[in-house]
Amino acid sequence: ADGQSRYELKPGQDSLSVPFVWTDASGISLTKTLVLQRGKFEIGLQQTLRNAGAAPWSGFAYEQLKRIPPPPPPKHAGFTNPESFSFIGSAWYGEPDKYEKISFADYYDDGVIQSPNKAITDGWFGMLQHHFVSVWLPAKGDTQTYSLATEGPLSLELIPTGGTGAGMRIQHNFRKSWTLSTGLQYHRLWSDWALTFVPDSLAPEVRIQDTLRLRTLRYRIPLVAGVRVPISTTQHLLAGAGLALDLQPSDVYTAGSQLRDSTFHDFSAAINRTRWWSTPLMVELGWSWTSPRASSTFRSFYLGGVLSRTLGTTHWGEANWTQRDTAGRVRLWLGDTVAAIELRLGLH
Repeated sequence: ADGQSRYELKPGQDSLSVPFVWTDASGISLTKTLVLQRGKFEIGLQQTLRNAGAAPWSGFAYEQLKRIPPPPPPKHAGFTNPESFSFIGSAWYGEPDKYEKISFADYYDDGVIQSPNKAITDGWFGMLQHHFVSVWLPAKGDTQTYSLATEGPLSLELIPTGGTGAGMRIQHNFRKSWTLSTGLQYHRLWSDWALTFVPDSLAPEVRIQDTLRLRTLRYRIPLVAGVRVPISTTQHLLAGAGLALDLQPSDVYTAGSQLRDSTFHDFSAAINRTRWWSTPLMVELGWSWTSPRASSTFRSFYLGGVLSRTLGTTHWGEANWTQRDTAGRVRLWLGDTVAAIELRLGLH
């Protein structure tokens, strides 16, 4: 703005002001000055508005933080990739709800953006990208309305819809109460990807929607230590915990298309792996019945529940939608928490 292309905080100087000036044809000019101070991460902002035109002018100011969607992770991401573990979304603080946050994956619910849209006094809002944090701190006493928005024409709602599985378990009983089991299982899991595409940002009420279903297959080798509590001569309560090794042989991809007003819309969804294996924690709780007849083919029956949670982040999802020259893409890290009901028939 002042003809300088380089600014430097010189020795002995405690602060540095960098002005940016915008002027329109009617004579309105706005100067935004960034104030950097030695030894501080805080960047001050001063704004000066001048009206050199003949007509009165009114307007309002707003501040925003923007970040790009997270890039797809490398196939073999390790613990050194911060995008695998950092929070990807927005956070804000204010009375009376204190600290709140929402991930990018949860911005939309049933096609409606989950924006706070509320006035907050003496608050702040922020975003994190990679391992860098940006926070907007209004002046003390200021009241501002906080809201969320996305620039892309595509939004996504991910809906887990269930699954099935089968396998075998080998269990060894120690004394009367303790057990150790392992085996081999396979799981088929389904999820629906509800896509909403806005072809024209100037007409956000026009939306095109479709749903894709993805099916994933994985193999599991569990190792579970458990305890048995007798409730009768033939019945026991069982509880167990342990680790498992999950093997997913391939990525998963599906695609579809629509013809709207003589224009084809192509869309796709995919679940990708950062590696082909993962190690979930497992917790089991159930009830078993043992037949008193030694000649029975099936000597025992077990009904219970299992909860597993993968350590780390090993899967990420991507949805794409293309219509002529307009394209949208959504990427997100996928959690891997699974709750299931197990039915086992025991052979002795």
